[in-house]
Amino acid sequence: MKGLGSILRRHYLLLAVGPLALAGMLLGVYFMVLSLGMARDVEQLRAGQAALRVQDAVERLFGSLRDAQLQRDLADMRPRERREALLVFMSGHPMVRRITLIGADGRELLDLSDHLPDRLDSGESWRERPEFAVPAAQGEAYVSGVVRHPDSGEPGLNLAWPFMDPVSGRVRSVAALHLQLSALLKVVAGYALLPGETLFLAEEDGAVIVHPDTSLVLSGAAAAPPGPLGFARAPGGGGPQVRAQSLLTLGGRRFLVVADRSLYEALGPAMNGATLLAALLVSAAGLAFVLAARSREVIERPLLRLAETARAIGEGEAGRRAGTGGYAEADLLARAFNGMTDRLERAREVLELEMAGRAKAQSALERSEALLKLHLDTTPVGCIFFDAAGRITAWNQAAERIFGWKGAEVLGGNGADVLLLPEEREQMLETFRDILERGRAITVNRNRTRDGRIITCEWHSSRLTENGQAVGVASLVLDVTERLAAESRLYAGLREKETLLQEVHHRVKNNMQIISSLLSLQAGRHPDPRFREMADESIARIRSMALVHEKLYRARSMSEVDLAGYLQTLVGKLAASLGEGGRFTAATECGEVSLGIGQAVPVGLIVNELVINAFKHAFAGRASGLVRVRAETRDGEAVLTVSDDGLGMPPGFAPERAEGLGWQIVTGLTEQLRGRLDVTPGEDGGATVRIVFPLADPAPPRPGPAAPGDAPGGA
Repeated sequence: MKGLGSILRRHYLLLAVGPLALAGMLLGVYFMVLSLGMARDVEQLRAGQAALRVQDAVERLFGSLRDAQLQRDLADMRPRERREALLVFMSGHPMVRRITLIGADGRELLDLSDHLPDRLDSGESWRERPEFAVPAAQGEAYVSGVVRHPDSGEPGLNLAWPFMDPVSGRVRSVAALHLQLSALLKVVAGYALLPGETLFLAEEDGAVIVHPDTSLVLSGAAAAPPGPLGFARAPGGGGPQVRAQSLLTLGGRRFLVVADRSLYEALGPAMNGATLLAALLVSAAGLAFVLAARSREVIERPLLRLAETARAIGEGEAGRRAGTGGYAEADLLARAFNGMTDRLERAREVLELEMAGRAKAQSALERSEALLKLHLDTTPVGCIFFDAAGRITAWNQAAERIFGWKGAEVLGGNGADVLLLPEEREQMLETFRDILERGRAITVNRNRTRDGRIITCEWHSSRLTENGQAVGVASLVLDVTERLAAESRLYAGLREKETLLQEVHHRVKNNMQIISSLLSLQAGRHPDPRFREMADESIARIRSMALVHEKLYRARSMSEVDLAGYLQTLVGKLAASLGEGGRFTAATECGEVSLGIGQAVPVGLIVNELVINAFKHAFAGRASGLVRVRAETRDGEAVLTVSDDGLGMPPGFAPERAEGLGWQIVTGLTEQLRGRLDVTPGEDGGATVRIVFPLADPAPPRPGPAAPGDAPGGA
């Protein structure tokens, strides 16, 4: 009986511990598989998040370049201003190790680097390099493949961004940047890594290009793609890893963002549970009878609840949680299981947010497409799209109004057959091929409408590209037939008015010459010498005014007088008539000054009075003398100076109190010019008269009855 009892006790122990051990092993295996799947999903999520962070960092870099395009173009800045602007840009983007500004002609304007001296306007040609050739030809950003730093061997990318002229649409300059990929890794690692986790970048074929362990980069190590269960070896022959990877696309280039986590760390919770379960079995062997008595209430039911929870989660009930309580180890296992399911739930929420964001972006894209279609349908400018073979692919309502054809009638048809005249077909097809090669063109063509009319249209055409290849042409069309006819009528009227205005100036000059001739005849017959002197002065004044009209008659512009030529002719004639055979001379110095007739006539009369006054009074009792006339501009004002080396002005002389007619004319005309009059002793002993007035026609006189024969300009 004693031996039978011992056998029963041993069998009872087996019956008590055996099912528990089997359940523990099965549960441990289940936890291992579940933990591996969860770890693989979490790493896939983190790889995707890291790829999004890198994509966002590069998009912000391009966004900064787009913002710079809205400001004053860098090509128009002085070299120092360009350097300061690009230094500020590099300080805001630490991943940019080098930036080069290239002009529209392909010559280097500025080169900044964190390891090389700055270069300003070196003139180096970039025309053959893709960093300039691609943006300059296509007007789009360019991203190179992975390139190695010549000194450190660190991988990087070469980017190029075109700055466009908003008016002409041409490339004004190109910014070429060297982007350090290790800086992108810092962006990826900007948030806390999980224990045992590594994030790195690889090329599409798996070659490691950025890794915390730089020796793997320099040795050219490769990361194998994850197997069916998500297992892979660490680059360089490391231990087993749970691996996930996400595709990263930058400017048409494809890279991989790889997330590795140590298999031990990934399966840590499950391994801890299995270890805890083994300890439970060892303890259960010593307390077999006690555990057998309470196994159903304390162990079996919690494990059944935990298994039921695992089954429900496996069937899709992600919010299901295991009940706690009961045996301490089972409660701890349930809490660990709940912790893993909580992390899985958070990962699911992150995925839902990402999906919602993508749905929002898709909705925004659809709204943008709808707005673009509405814009094309409502714009008054004809919009026509062609494929590379010249077939019409899009035709808006404005194009229907211009050419008369409905969109359904021409879509898919050959644009040359629909729009071109037979005699211009070959030339226009050559222009179309040139647009496909060069990018854009603006042409004015004769086109035909549906009803057979010939109209003149202005075409603004640009090349359409896809993956760097020309796929068609987009054209904006304006019917300029009426505008060109109106411009032709306007130009004809303008030429007629210019001819009439020249005739007016010619006749005014002739009339003034007749007046001066009549006055000269009358003075020659008058016995009073004083009268003849006054008549000569009046004749000189009339000739100075007539000279203005002669200059306008002979000049290209009907509204402005070249002051240098006018003063040289006027002063030369006065010196010839009053210089007493060359004893007294005059010289003129005049910069590039142009005056309207409203200012030229008063200036001519002033110079006439001052030069005559100098010849008559400044050189009394002297054998020779020199009069200088000078005109220049300063800060929007004209400065007229008449000086001589004669006797100078009497003490206490003030022009506003002078009784002579000449000084009254000078002061009155100075007021008419809104100028300032100063009379000072000259440097060489004579007198200097300086008149400063603004470079603008004086305010016109108030309306009122004009006396017959009034001189133009109020003189």
